[in-house]
Amino acid sequence: MTTAITSQDEMEQAFEQLERLYQSLAALRRQIEPANPRNFAVLAEGHLEHIRRLRRELDEYAGVMAVDEQAAPLWLRVVGPEIEWPAAPTSVLTAILDAFRKGVQSVAELILTGELTTRPTAELKRCTDFRVVAMAPGSLRVGVRLPFQEGKVAEAVSLALADYLKTAAWVASERPDEELHTQVPDERRRRLLLTELARLAPRERGQIEEVELLGSLVRSQSIPGGITLARKNRRRINDALDKIPEQRIETYTGDLREIDLDKYSFVLRNFETSPGQVMQIECQFLEELLEAAKDALDKRVTVTGSRPIDQTRRPKSLMVSRLEIIEDREQ
Repeated sequence: MTTAITSQDEMEQAFEQLERLYQSLAALRRQIEPANPRNFAVLAEGHLEHIRRLRRELDEYAGVMAVDEQAAPLWLRVVGPEIEWPAAPTSVLTAILDAFRKGVQSVAELILTGELTTRPTAELKRCTDFRVVAMAPGSLRVGVRLPFQEGKVAEAVSLALADYLKTAAWVASERPDEELHTQVPDERRRRLLLTELARLAPRERGQIEEVELLGSLVRSQSIPGGITLARKNRRRINDALDKIPEQRIETYTGDLREIDLDKYSFVLRNFETSPGQVMQIECQFLEELLEAAKDALDKRVTVTGSRPIDQTRRPKSLMVSRLEIIEDREQ
């Protein structure tokens, strides 16, 4: 946000405006609140909005916001037409923080054990339980840091977070595929990182238009500025996932039902293979998609997967490598 205050004179004028606004608000309270508190709250809203704007501008000009930003090494900024602190929807805040936390947790688990489970260890959960240490006005901005932990698990989490940020920076850029392959040479880890970032990136439909990752932790990974994930970046994620070697590639859109977390399977229903012919298909999914599949239960999704090319018989299940929620019916 660009401040409207650019000089000492303008700062003093802003203080004078604030004084008049507070005096007017106090007078309004004396006149109306004793008889009708509800009316006072309604009439005061215009004063409060003006006061909040001036305070934000004063804080930015004086450097208060710059100091606050140092309180957290990593900031997540969520942008949307109805998303603004201090009146942001809790569903947006919890969804973004959960997608980010589980993404880093999944990558750390793969680094530590070579596999993903439905029940990460208690230590891994503790090490990825990010602390919210600051909130900032304007678009929803949340400052977080990792808990202070030591040992093998904490080291894996730090490595996972670094890979997560570097992959996010690649997704937000136009750099070639080879750069991502160099950064994350392991094919399975690369698939998992892209899958988890697909959970963080804004959907085609929804309240969120952009998610930004900012702060000293981003800069420490040799990433200048910040990382902005927008709706358009979903195509880059999907293209990168589709380029990871498979067999016969198939894509379907339907309703995700009957998930079995032990067998890594679900049923995709209500999709059309031809006009008027509604069918269902049994799907197996990769471990990397575990959290995404859990989030997608009972939602409209698009899945992409593979089956071995066989001229005589096609396997019953589709091995899903990419899953994208296109309609969240809970919202």
